[in-house]
Amino acid sequence: MAIPFTLFRALGVGDHIALPQLVVCGDQSAGKSSVLEGISGCPFPRQDGLCTRFPAEIVLLHDSSINRKAASLISSPSRTPQERQHFAAFRREFASFDELPGTIQEASSLMGVRSSQAPNAPAFAADALGLEVVGNTGLHLTLVDLPGLISVSEDPNDIDMVKTLVNTYLKSSRTIILAVIPASSDAETQAIIKRARRFDKEGLRTIGKRC
Repeated sequence: MAIPFTLFRALGVGDHIALPQLVVCGDQSAGKSSVLEGISGCPFPRQDGLCTRFPAEIVLLHDSSINRKAASLISSPSRTPQERQHFAAFRREFASFDELPGTIQEASSLMGVRSSQAPNAPAFAADALGLEVVGNTGLHLTLVDLPGLISVSEDPNDIDMVKTLVNTYLKSSRTIILAVIPASSDAETQAIIKRARRFDKEGLRTIGKRC
């Protein structure tokens, strides 16, 4: 039986071995969620302003005999052993994507991301939400949705946090960079294009999508 990449990542294998993945990235509100939904079929919640507060790693496994959707948490290396253990215990199975917004909200709370109940908490987290989708997907693929790059924030730490997150994924030799840019923008001026060239100088791992 094939072992899902979410299990490898949850066990920290990704800290030592570069696991293959297609990373969807770009500026805030560039249309990443639409591209991600088009590829994966996962309807990610959309809202005004900042939507993606942490990476989401989606593993699609094609198996017409099974229909399973599950969410887990992948702790960042900066978490304490106690926090890692607490995160490892998080697993939510759901029958419909209608339940996904509630799962994301629960994950955000566990990560300690800023909300109306915690207005002074950090806006972003380095932990990841793992989503395993098994069924008639037609694909065996790992997709990663990243927070959009920002240039303005009330807290300068937010800008650095997002840049660090994006860099962490883009620098992996097994990452295919799917750079999403608005159709009305000049690609040469987009921060994500410059960042992709920094980590993929020959352009062998980078593809683009205008929205």
